[in-house]
Amino acid sequence: MKTNGISSALWNAFISVNGVAVGLIGLAIALVAWAWKPETEIKLSIAIAVTILSGLALLFAILTKALIDTNKELNNTTQNLIETIKNQKQQIPRAILCKKIETTKGVHQTIILLEASDLFLGGMAVSFSYVDQDGFERLIGHGYISVIQDDKRIQATLTNLLPGQDDIANKLLQNNRQTLDTLRTKPYLSHPFLTQITQGPTNANT
Repeated sequence: MKTNGISSALWNAFISVNGVAVGLIGLAIALVAWAWKPETEIKLSIAIAVTILSGLALLFAILTKALIDTNKELNNTTQNLIETIKNQKQQIPRAILCKKIETTKGVHQTIILLEASDLFLGGMAVSFSYVDQDGFERLIGHGYISVIQDDKRIQATLTNLLPGQDDIANKLLQNNRQTLDTLRTKPYLSHPFLTQITQGPTNANT
């Protein structure tokens, strides 16, 4: 059965250095025995001292190996976290094309075609914003994911354009490349709606 944390690191280190440690202990004992004349008995105190020193050497080797392995594991975990964050950032799809489509009911809708992304589901509410020249994201409006195509690309419908954003909307419809490149489409859940589903309806008169 696997153990976790420090105990696991120490055990793995012990297994790793065990063979080397046993060899060193045996070599140390052999050298001590060789240093004494064959007819001279090795004193118990010397044997104990050799055993203690060998044990300390083994303990030092185990702790050093455990520290190295733990540091490697920490570095790997940190690297995996960095890669995960990078992948999450890359999930926000780039806008490819924008066009106005007339529905069967005669209503004109602004459709934005996005790159494939696992971030969205059909019918999901989304927000649209663009990055201005100062690096701020400016909210344009809201909409929803209308179609996820067979090629995994996504059609997002802009249904609610905020006041003062007509110029940006026109640039999108003109497929201005700079405007498309700065467009950000993200999953959206309004604060009032979130409050309603978590706390229930509230009375405006209270």
